[in-house]
Amino acid sequence: MKKPILFEDASMYYNKWVSGQAAREFSSQKVKFKDIIKQNSPYTDQTPNGAKAEPVMPYPIPNAVTALGEVSISLSNALNLFRASLKNPTVQEQPEVKSEVTTIINALAKANRELNNMYVEIQKRVVER
Repeated sequence: MKKPILFEDASMYYNKWVSGQAAREFSSQKVKFKDIIKQNSPYTDQTPNGAKAEPVMPYPIPNAVTALGEVSISLSNALNLFRASLKNPTVQEQPEVKSEVTTIINALAKANRELNNMYVEIQKRVVER
């Protein structure tokens, strides 16, 4: 069976001085590059029922989501350290220091909530696409 060839390659000529494969001549036939890709593509009948793949985030965003996860872990660790410092006798004896630590704990907790909300919002937007 003859394989279709590109139009540019169809203008072969016969050389009587050459034998073997070099002497073969294909019949001219117009074939578009798109037809060859469709013919040789392993993905032509991949989804006969028209099923779609799961939504995927564009390239740099998965790395950003990973970075947000690392920030969330670091923020939680810092929050736990400040909460543990409230049990320190030195902090408990000084009301000014205790109020400052409590203020820092509240700020870190609020930042952690905002970060978690942002992560949930990013996931929702990707799923909606």
